[in-house]
Amino acid sequence: MPNILLIKKGSVITDIKELQILKSFHHKIEQNAFDAKDIYSFFSSIKKLAKKDTPAFELGDFIMQREKHRGYIHTYLLDAKAKLDKSAKEKIAIAIDPVYSFDEIAHNINDIMVLHKLSSFKDEVICGIVLCIISLLHDVKILNKKEQLGKLVFSIQNDQIILSGVIRDKNKIDIFFPIIQTENTFCKLENQTNEPILFNDGVKIKNIHNKLIVNFN
Repeated sequence: MPNILLIKKGSVITDIKELQILKSFHHKIEQNAFDAKDIYSFFSSIKKLAKKDTPAFELGDFIMQREKHRGYIHTYLLDAKAKLDKSAKEKIAIAIDPVYSFDEIAHNINDIMVLHKLSSFKDEVICGIVLCIISLLHDVKILNKKEQLGKLVFSIQNDQIILSGVIRDKNKIDIFFPIIQTENTFCKLENQTNEPILFNDGVKIKNIHNKLIVNFN
């Protein structure tokens, strides 16, 4: 008997084998037994089930393609560069919002889970998922054709772990802005101030006894 094809609103067609894989990811993530490698594979799977321009689709595409990504997030980064250049020229301060809020990411992922009759992930689990995304996208270069405009960096500020965009404006000053962020329940830093702390090298996410830990080399 062939696999039964299921069509769900807001998703692509998937078969029973793919649903079994999704359920396997869901169980592992729900039990907090995952790490960044699992989230890489998880997003490779749910990207196929997400609408274009949604966090799951665009983050999945970005994670898979990195510097080759040319979707919404790439456009967002180029727009951020243009805004920063205009700000430097006109000498006015601007704020750049994250490409997706934590709630937008959480709701989109959970909508896909519920659509496939799986339970929603708790916020603490989504925090771990976002942490792994930040780790996976750490050190990605921001490119416009062949020109490097900046890069993405793992950073910590106050009680948040942030994937920061670092772009040099027309005044040759490095500007930092948040791409995505999550509550920091994963590591503690001594002598932390309100200024963001950026980590250029050696950020690793480990899962020890079903708890994600950030290690800095």
